[in-house]
Amino acid sequence: MVTARQVLLLNAGEEMLGVISWQRAATLLVQGKARPPYADVDEHKIRTATGVFSLPSVLVLIQYVKVPYRQSAVTRANILKRDGYQCQYCGRQLSNTSGTVDHVLPTSRGGKHRWKNVAAACVSCNGKKDNKTPEEAGMKLLRKPFVPDRHFLLIQAMDLETHRTWKRWIEV
Repeated sequence: MVTARQVLLLNAGEEMLGVISWQRAATLLVQGKARPPYADVDEHKIRTATGVFSLPSVLVLIQYVKVPYRQSAVTRANILKRDGYQCQYCGRQLSNTSGTVDHVLPTSRGGKHRWKNVAAACVSCNGKKDNKTPEEAGMKLLRKPFVPDRHFLLIQAMDLETHRTWKRWIEV
């Protein structure tokens, strides 16, 4: 979960790179590697031994950084985030502890642990589906599994009401 004291980091072209800690943000700012954007943004008040320091909630790197494409790991936590903590069969709201991962085509029948073959499921739906395909179990997926893009999982974890000034850089 993204906290209120974290900072949105943008590349020199103002595309989102990610969210960093306020400590890392302060270091980038002091080293002259980042600057506040030209837009109005919230500021964090950081208390130090020498006084109070205002840190913008968004920073832009001075030099452009090339970021190689990397697909997000197919983990239980990421699957739950992608599916909005919702059972993809019955729609029940899930938590970190109550959510399970279902393989649409069971692994015992050749299904792989890949983004397009996994879905968040509640314990009862996962048990009902068992070792069958959704069709064989008489169940229907609410949404077809997909590969989330680079920032999708990060955006899912953001509280854009807390970080209202971030909205201009984030496509939801």
